[in-house]
Amino acid sequence: MPAETSIQAHSDGCNFHLTSHLGIVVPEGKCWLKVGEEQRFWQRGKVMLFDTSVMHSAANEAPTDRYVLMLRVWHPSLSDLEVEALSWIFKCLDDPALLAPAAEVSETSARATARAKQVPAKGGSRQERRLAAKAAKKKAKKAATAGFG
Repeated sequence: MPAETSIQAHSDGCNFHLTSHLGIVVPEGKCWLKVGEEQRFWQRGKVMLFDTSVMHSAANEAPTDRYVLMLRVWHPSLSDLEVEALSWIFKCLDDPALLAPAAEVSETSARATARAKQVPAKGGSRQERRLAAKAAKKKAKKAATAGFG
């Protein structure tokens, strides 16, 4: 967080994960986080864990930047099924082809695989086909997300 800046109170509306901040470079006593009505100061080497669905704000009142390592973890009250469902949603956001009808995905993958390695879709060794499929998937993902960023 840049020196002498603040983030106004907001909520991200997502209560399925918790956010943790590990203080790395922290001008102690000058950088705070307020979640709901509770305010705490970042400390070097200490972790703060909080729910970003609750209104929260932050400030760095120091003349130097503040650095934390941020990590998000699943909310502990989620069931395994809920974590699996949310994981699937994020996978689909990363790879929109997962939502395409199976025939369309297979046809597209076969064409992309053949183009990527310039070998027939059924040709080559198992390893070559695996590498071609991996390259095709990467290329298809890049093409599917072109224009979004």
